[in-house]
Amino acid sequence: MEKKQVATLINEAKDYQLANVVRTYIKAIEGNDIGRDKIEWMQSIANWIDPLISEDNPYLGKRKHGESDKKKAEYLGEATESRYTFDNYLNWL
Repeated sequence: MEKKQVATLINEAKDYQLANVVRTYIKAIEGNDIGRDKIEWMQSIANWIDPLISEDNPYLGKRKHGESDKKKAEYLGEATESRYTFDNYLNWL
């Protein structure tokens, strides 16, 4: 039980960090001619990823923050074998 709780905590922390990466990206591009609708959509996705907000998405439902990166990637239809994983990105930071 303890191992599962620790894994869930780590996965939730990764989601929190990813949401903040997306928000930083949004701030970086807001001055560009990207359109308010797209910015609002991107912010809603950051809120969907963020476990502290955990906003429901009409197309994606509720994000399962405690699940592994692999399961979250599979849910979004991503190939998980890619070397460009979020874990690799965090290690690069």
